[in-house]
Amino acid sequence: FGHYPESVHADQIYRTRANRSWCKARGIRLSGPPLGRPKQDATVQAELKQQARADEKIRVAIEGKFGQAKRRFSLARVMPKLAETAQCAIAITFLVMNLERWLRQLFFLLFGRVGYGLGLRSALRWAEHLIETAISRGINKFSLRPSAVATANVFAIAQRAIV
Repeated sequence: FGHYPESVHADQIYRTRANRSWCKARGIRLSGPPLGRPKQDATVQAELKQQARADEKIRVAIEGKFGQAKRRFSLARVMPKLAETAQCAIAITFLVMNLERWLRQLFFLLFGRVGYGLGLRSALRWAEHLIETAISRGINKFSLRPSAVATANVFAIAQRAIV
């Protein structure tokens, strides 16, 4: 908080001249190849290729977490009308994802691989169901309807929430 990130890992469609100049003015490195002719120096080309590969690995991991959030944690069904409610629902989704990861690590440390999968998955599903029920009851109490506001804020909130 309070400063810009070192780099932004975006899809190719977002690597426009305007976005590149905005990032450059703020000292942010935008992932992907630079515009213009490639450099003739082989070492520079190799470094750029290595950096692009590292950036792509980071971006794939983030996209994978979005897929997991949509598939397993119902991020694809965020339908509140107000932006604040959407931000809260999205933040809670990523909080639950982080809690599940920490709980999985704790079970692994306590029980090792022997008891790792026996009751953990059902316990996590039960906890997830309780949290989703509480969230849905809170949201339904205000009779909110689907809105595009939810999807507009997903990416920004999730980037801050992913650990």
